[in-house]
Amino acid sequence: MGVFRVRSVAEELEAHLVDPAGTGRAAGKAERKRYGTGEERLKLRASGVAAPDGAHVDVRLDGDLIARAEFHGGRVALVLESPGVHVPAVRAGQVLALALADTIVLSGTFRAE
Repeated sequence: MGVFRVRSVAEELEAHLVDPAGTGRAAGKAERKRYGTGEERLKLRASGVAAPDGAHVDVRLDGDLIARAEFHGGRVALVLESPGVHVPAVRAGQVLALALADTIVLSGTFRAE
């Protein structure tokens, strides 16, 4: 049996990612949590993007590069979790975008959850 840990969430923001072209084929979700312990996590999952396996996507927050991830089977996943990894600060109203080269393929605005 695995280890199960319970952490109280002090703050949670969520962004539903949609295709700015409006095709409806691609979608995703990003969550930014700060726990009562002070630990932080940014989790991102997206699918339906027409990208070749191994294609790198830039993860941008209000236009600033915060991470890079890689597509596999039209899907991408990223988890940044402290301690040990820098988790960028996020505020409600900020926009998270996924970009292939200079083309935004998904974006969404963080809102309090």
